[in-house]
Amino acid sequence: MLPINTSNVTGHLAQQVAIKANREPDDAPVDKLTALQGIKVTLSEQAQKISAASKNDDIDESSLPDSIKQALKMLRELKAQLAEKQAELQAVMADQSLSEEERMQKAQGIQSEIATLNGAIATVNGNLIKAIKEAGLSPDQLTEMSSLMMS
Repeated sequence: MLPINTSNVTGHLAQQVAIKANREPDDAPVDKLTALQGIKVTLSEQAQKISAASKNDDIDESSLPDSIKQALKMLRELKAQLAEKQAELQAVMADQSLSEEERMQKAQGIQSEIATLNGAIATVNGNLIKAIKEAGLSPDQLTEMSSLMMS
């Protein structure tokens, strides 16, 4: 699988959007951050399946018990969702097209979702600790698990 350097892609897209936006006589100049906020990339269903399958290959190939593998996968998924919601919250807070009241309402909704995700992460962490104690992992397995948690 070929790696894709998304920073170059989004940087180039942002430049192109900014150039086009700056050519419009009625609009104020657009900076790179503003241009990037309007860009959304959607992967095809097949690409999403491939991405989901490959992002946990390292966990699947580890020597850890299945219960710990499942907990690690769930933690990754929850952390990804949390990062997405945090980015969404930042975008809402920076959205000048919303009134202050609309911005606060949307932000509160997203903050509620973030709190739910944090609670789910805490629960999975608790279950992971319990599974680790029950599994009696070797020092090598503990090191392997720590490495997987960091990636």
